[in-house]
Amino acid sequence: MAIEITPIKLDPDPLVPGKKVKGTCKVTSDAGIESVKFYDPRDWLLTMYDDGTHGDEIAGDNVYTLEEQVPYDTDAGMYYATIIVTAKKGNVERKTIELRIA
Repeated sequence: MAIEITPIKLDPDPLVPGKKVKGTCKVTSDAGIESVKFYDPRDWLLTMYDDGTHGDEIAGDNVYTLEEQVPYDTDAGMYYATIIVTAKKGNVERKTIELRIA
């Protein structure tokens, strides 16, 4: 089965410079998930978690979470980020998302 990634939910949306944002999305694959990464507009590669830590509410529920501070000097506008999922069998799926900054 292919990797499935639900649309990411952001809180708050739009994002606010200087404030923390929490992003969650459900990720599934019959092969199991090796990693879920978030490539942000700063060209940083961040890890999303499903382990009950790092803002993730329930370990092992296939809902991956990222909490990050929006840089205070971010200009308002539309930005793009990519979620990169690697399954345990090595197949990779990418999903580009829009980030709105107020």
